[in-house]
Amino acid sequence: MGLSQTTPKLSMAEKNDRLKVIIIGGVAAGPKTGTTLARRMPQADIILFQKEDDISYGTCGLPYYASGDVNSFDELIQTSYDVKRDVDFFKKSKDFNVVTGAEVIKIDRDKKEVTVKLLKSGELSNHKYDKLVLAVGATPTSPPFPVTDCDIIRPFTRPEDAICFRKMAEQGQLDKVAIVGGGFIGCEMAEAVVAMWGIDAILIEKENQLLPYVLDPEMAHLVELEIKKQGVKLLTGQSVKSVELDIEEKPEIVTADGESYTTDFVFLCLGVQPLTNLA
Repeated sequence: MGLSQTTPKLSMAEKNDRLKVIIIGGVAAGPKTGTTLARRMPQADIILFQKEDDISYGTCGLPYYASGDVNSFDELIQTSYDVKRDVDFFKKSKDFNVVTGAEVIKIDRDKKEVTVKLLKSGELSNHKYDKLVLAVGATPTSPPFPVTDCDIIRPFTRPEDAICFRKMAEQGQLDKVAIVGGGFIGCEMAEAVVAMWGIDAILIEKENQLLPYVLDPEMAHLVELEIKKQGVKLLTGQSVKSVELDIEEKPEIVTADGESYTTDFVFLCLGVQPLTNLA
């Protein structure tokens, strides 16, 4: 749905006293906010801008798509009654406008106006608001060590991360996968790699236990036993010094103690931090 399809509705709204609400971000909080406002304030003009093409997908379901427990990515963007949550769904069922592939690049708080860029065409347009909702989420934490920028060394926060891994796994291109970071996502991915695909996995955590900021050592020990039972090689208390490609273009992880591990794919599960460039 192009921006031009929603602009006339916004222009009409600007001629009357209807409350204009702009929501930035369309993964979880944004669509939920839009749905709630449309239900409780049916007189409001609501528009949601989403940078990505997909909206309202279940981020928490990405590990299950990567593992193969979820057959298709479309299942993550469907309702419980198998209706795709797309632009038309939110317009017809929830009564507010959604524009995908649209990045908000500037907020003028004095004018109460946002500048939107359509990523495919580069078209820019300005939109007034009375109320603004920032639901832009988070961005992967930058690694504190050198990392080669390539598709086979990547975080696990977006659909493309899960899609890239699964495609390579289905094609039999992966014999060994490394996961750096032993938090929730790291543990989930270690299990996903081994349990479904039968790929050798190594999980590296810099602290002396898994889930170090969540569990005490006794509980973490139970998790570690289960991870090892799944066939995952577990390294705790190991700091990573670098993750770069070797001469054969394979990811090589070098730890602070000088050990190196060559794999076919690396997930950097180092946590996230708030996306604050617009805040």
